[in-house]
Amino acid sequence: MANARHTGLLVSLETDIKALATAGTLAGLAAASVMWRKVPSLIDFTKGTPATGQYQFPGILICPPPYGEKIVMEGTRDDDWQYPVLMAIAARDENDLTASADVYWRWREQLLELFSWKKYVATSPAVTYHTVVPDPGPVIDWSRWMDGNGIFASWWTLIFKTRITRT
Repeated sequence: MANARHTGLLVSLETDIKALATAGTLAGLAAASVMWRKVPSLIDFTKGTPATGQYQFPGILICPPPYGEKIVMEGTRDDDWQYPVLMAIAARDENDLTASADVYWRWREQLLELFSWKKYVATSPAVTYHTVVPDPGPVIDWSRWMDGNGIFASWWTLIFKTRITRT
């Protein structure tokens, strides 16, 4: 059974970002700490250890935001579907006010620059998104930082647009 378009998009993004981490383009990011989920939860990051190398802070979470797709009718045969994807950088900095700030903000800039206003092709199912519109969120999510756990979170949304012919 084929993946839903939204699932295929999340999986493709995870694969592409892991490749960037492995290649060293996202300096300091372990590929094993990039994951897609159906809900935005940081709990998986707390399970990893340096020994397992999986899902440890800092990491990048890829998931749908808390709103759905937008479908715009284009003419009599086609619809533009807009798939939103939330990307978040999460790190446990033990309330250090300057630790790794430049690293996290550089990842944010790199990922926004990489995907914004470009065509993107997801692989399973094969879907070409004719443009990706950035919708930057907070550079730092104050609620995560101020709750006493020392979690740095920075997030943004990318809107992936594709045209689908009605059947």
